[in-house]
Amino acid sequence: ELTETAAVQKLREAQGFTVIGKRIQRLDAVEKVLGLPLYTSDITPKDALRVKVVRSSVPHALVKRIDIQPARQTPGVLAVLTAEDIPGINEAYALLPDRPLLASKKVRCQGEAIAIVAAGNLETAEEAADRVSVEYERLPAVTSPVEAMKQDSVLVHDNGNIAKYLRVRKGDVQEGFRQADVIIENTYKTQFQDPVPLEPEVGMAWVEKDGSVTCVGSMQTPFYVQTGVAKVLGLSPDKVRVIQATTGGAFGPKSDEMPVDTCAISAMVAQKTGKPAILAYTREESMIAHTKRHPFVITLKTGAKSDGRLTASEALVVSDTGAYASLGPLVIIRACFHATGPYVIPHVKTDAYCMYTNNTMAGSFRGFGSPQVHFAAECQMD
Repeated sequence: ELTETAAVQKLREAQGFTVIGKRIQRLDAVEKVLGLPLYTSDITPKDALRVKVVRSSVPHALVKRIDIQPARQTPGVLAVLTAEDIPGINEAYALLPDRPLLASKKVRCQGEAIAIVAAGNLETAEEAADRVSVEYERLPAVTSPVEAMKQDSVLVHDNGNIAKYLRVRKGDVQEGFRQADVIIENTYKTQFQDPVPLEPEVGMAWVEKDGSVTCVGSMQTPFYVQTGVAKVLGLSPDKVRVIQATTGGAFGPKSDEMPVDTCAISAMVAQKTGKPAILAYTREESMIAHTKRHPFVITLKTGAKSDGRLTASEALVVSDTGAYASLGPLVIIRACFHATGPYVIPHVKTDAYCMYTNNTMAGSFRGFGSPQVHFAAECQMD
């Protein structure tokens, strides 16, 4: 009978395997150690325009007026654009059609993009962006997903605050609790979490001689970016080429809206000016704009027999997807299915809600809803 160590040794000696039991070196390991990979900012043309985004300073408001004239009059500025300048459709969303690329009538969270400024150098673009003024009519804001569930809550979107509802029913949960010798009920909360990739979001674009557009950027989903950029520019997808450059960390959010934003905004500037353009977020902009891990509020009621067998689980899982859904509806699906943890429970009742609030948008992040509910399930077991 083979011991575990002997079994591993046997696999390593196996001639028929090319991966199993072998020491495999990463294909890019040496290049990474030597600092050889070229990232988007490393291949930016010298004449590329630098782009900055003007963002909302309030979490919830009607946009009454956007004054871009002082920015346009700044020496060295080549373009100042708003939603009115979008040649195609003003949409940039992952699943639900709820998010514009540039807000024009209403902002639903602090940091939402409103205008674009492009100049020959970054300092001028930043100076001009500071000169764009936005007049708001402030609205009440809701920052708790639990509060957002109430009937008298502030509405983030006109059709309500529920982005996705899902439920699981198995057996008879009330019968399960009647069989229990002990019943424990607790509420657990998790927080926003930022992925902080070493390379913040960046997108570059230029217009080819035939009028098509080429985009290069840090991303996880180039075909999704192609579709999004084509929609914004009013082009067919075959007129948009997207190149995924070496990506300096991602962890989920670079599969969401931000790569579309950076590439589409750069492409708009390139179309308008005829020059290549690059939008590279600072660390501060990255943490303001890109999607986060969803905060959850999880209430668990668990029944068990005195011998340790579980009899029933009732769960209310509420996630905060922020101002826009992003991948939140898919995240809450996985969270709903994992809410009982890895345990076999005969009677289960789970209700899961993905809620809009006026907080920063949440979306993809490693684990995709599972870490939050497994944290709660394991704490409940303890």
